[in-house]
Amino acid sequence: MYGGKQCTGNRALLRECSNTSSCLEGFPLRFKTENNPSVGRMEIYANNSWQKLCTSQWNEADLNSTCMAMGYYNNGVYVNDTWYAERVNASKTSINHNCTIPTTCEKNLTKKQQFCKVPVRLNGANLEYGGRVEVFYKGKWAKICRNKWDFDDVKVICRQLGFEEALAEFIGSDVKDEGIPFVVSNISCKGDEPELASCARIDGKVKIPPQCLSDGKGSQALCQPKNKKVLDKKELFFDIGSNEELQCSIHNETSYARWKINGRKLQIKNSTYQRIRTKETGELFIDKVQLSDAGLYECYRLEYVQYYIVYVNAKFTENTLDQ
Repeated sequence: MYGGKQCTGNRALLRECSNTSSCLEGFPLRFKTENNPSVGRMEIYANNSWQKLCTSQWNEADLNSTCMAMGYYNNGVYVNDTWYAERVNASKTSINHNCTIPTTCEKNLTKKQQFCKVPVRLNGANLEYGGRVEVFYKGKWAKICRNKWDFDDVKVICRQLGFEEALAEFIGSDVKDEGIPFVVSNISCKGDEPELASCARIDGKVKIPPQCLSDGKGSQALCQPKNKKVLDKKELFFDIGSNEELQCSIHNETSYARWKINGRKLQIKNSTYQRIRTKETGELFIDKVQLSDAGLYECYRLEYVQYYIVYVNAKFTENTLDQ
């Protein structure tokens, strides 16, 4: 703040100032968190130790500045969390502008936490309701490691983006990898959180598991499209090499339904040489199922849609200890 050097790591710097031109000693700041790096109590380093910071006189600009310094979007708010207060030791030593402790801090020091929001988006696919999940962290969009990623996490992502429901925790293999870095791992949402910032996780590059860095694939999400009437939704599990048929009932005498696979339109073809083909009566055929056939199959017409979420069972051809 006020022309100081850029801080390294997830820390901010607070200066005790009488005016912007004559700042005194600088005090490093940090979040005191448990499992969630963007929610916690702000602490200050003074007198050779980390201590609680009295924020009773802080305004929205102070909250936004510290959220930004921690790498998060500038929209911090305060929340009260009893479970957190029970796990911290009370301390009456705190630093504020006049080095005294207001009564409001005496009462609420252990209960008040700062909450920094984490913007998310879907990217890399050719549809607006699914794709690679990206978070805005330290001024850039970045990926989420797939370790521990599951359907409960997707529920939260879809809810935060304003979709009515989540469909699946994957799109398919055709999601573009644009070489952006990983910054989030170990996400553990319960499924009922209003947004990703409320979920336990790890933020930052240091602890990204090696398996994520090796294949470069980030977490994906598939949400129910807006302004669509869902007539049916099924999960199907296919074996590699099997021949499968998907039925579509959304058609009438004058208008036939169409198919999409992972957001791509599939033209009606009756040729037996096509491994994935459809008929005018609505059926879709898959000959000799492959791993890449997993994904979202949509049978649609006008505002009506029918979903098949297809999983393909992997088949190991060699038995090794690594497996």
